[in-house]
Formats: sequence, structure tokens, C-alpha cells
Amino acid sequence: MPFRKLRASGLIKISGSSTLEAKLYLPSQEGNFAGVLLSHGFASAIEEFMDFPEDLCQAGYGVLAFNYSGHGKSEGARAYVSSKSHLEDILSAYQYLVNLPQIQVEQTFLVGHSLGTVAVLRLLATRAGKNVLGVQFRWRRRS
Repeated sequence: MPFRKLRASGLIKISGSSTLEAKLYLPSQEGNFAGVLLSHGFASAIEEFMDFPEDLCQAGYGVLAFNYSGHGKSEGARAYVSSKSHLEDILSAYQYLVNLPQIQVEQTFLVGHSLGTVAVLRLLATRAGKNVLGVQFRWRRRS
């Protein structure tokens, strides 16, 4: 199943306390898709997921990978994370994903890596977490 990678001028602007850099991956066929939100670790960026977003997209998921405030090209103090900004960022990214007309709100999944896992757990404790169908905590061995 081929995919198309959609990017608005290289940056999808996700509103919140700061502008977040994100990449959206949607399957090329028309329709509605289960959504996956990728949450990276501390002092990292969406590139840590390597081909994972494309693989998920080829499997038929709509995928949003985003950079937290102060990470990648997102606004904010470099590599600074507060508990408030961390939760605000993931909630803003999740709302962006589920507001897309191609995404089935009741079929959303969260993937967290390292400190991104903490944000995933915090999102699950909010009202927004009631629509999350599944969670995956990702770990990869470094050589």
C-alpha cells in the first residue's frame, strides 16, 4: 500500500503555547484511517523514529510525528521540558491528529519512546485519553 507524506512547507503548525514541528503521513488511497501519534524522548526529535512512520502508513495508518517544544525545529528553549509544556504539547498534537477528517477518532494509538512515554501516560489520564484504543512503548537497542 503506497503512502504519501504530507508536509505544509516542511512544518505543520500545531497551535499551543509554542509552534510545534510535525510530519504527517497518510495512505495514498482515500478513506478514514486509524491514527497513530508518535511521542519522542528527551533531547531527541522525530527523526529517532527513522522509517517507523512510513512503515505504519504503508500498513494503513495515518501517522503524526511531532517535536516537543525546544526539540527539532519546534519553538522553545532548546531541550527544555517542563511537566506543563510536555502535557500541553502532546495534547495539542493529539487534538491536531484527531481533528483531521481522515482520522477515525475512536481508533487512535499512542507510541511513546523514553520520556515520550511519560507524556503518553499523562495524556491517557486526561479526558482526551478516553478515545485511545492502544498504547505502545517503544525501545530500541543501540549498538
